[in-house]
Amino acid sequence: MAGVLKREHNLTVKQHLQNLYTTYGEYVSYNSYVISHDKAVTAKLFQELRNNGPTGSYWTDCAGVKILAIKDITVGYDSTTSDKKSLLPITPESEMIMFEFANGVSVTLRTSGTEPKIKYYTEIAGSPGESRSKAEAVLHTFVNQLVNEMLHPEEYGLTRA
Repeated sequence: MAGVLKREHNLTVKQHLQNLYTTYGEYVSYNSYVISHDKAVTAKLFQELRNNGPTGSYWTDCAGVKILAIKDITVGYDSTTSDKKSLLPITPESEMIMFEFANGVSVTLRTSGTEPKIKYYTEIAGSPGESRSKAEAVLHTFVNQLVNEMLHPEEYGLTRA
């Protein structure tokens, strides 16, 4: 690829990557965790995500943003399929729910298999031409609010990383 870029476009790989960022936006992630030593609290938090929505089911919004899709790998639920059944393998021995938000943020919440942690993996595609730092700021602000609303760290005495 480097050879073709140089020969045909007189670009380095880095220059080509910068062109892609300008055209499509920068993808940024923000991954961290909270420590939850009480398994009952962890189970309760995930049950709340499944049952405390407006109709007694999954949440429909968080941090003021609509949830567009939910995939619950633990129980085999997928809001994007006609029968609501997950196409992904089910893992009932561990908690894992994925959310897609209207603001472009993707969030995966899951328990660690080896440590007393609830991990979160998040990402957003920044707008074309938007700086990486702006996309990071949007993501960090949203995720911090989401963690407060979904995981209630202060209420349950969870320690942030």
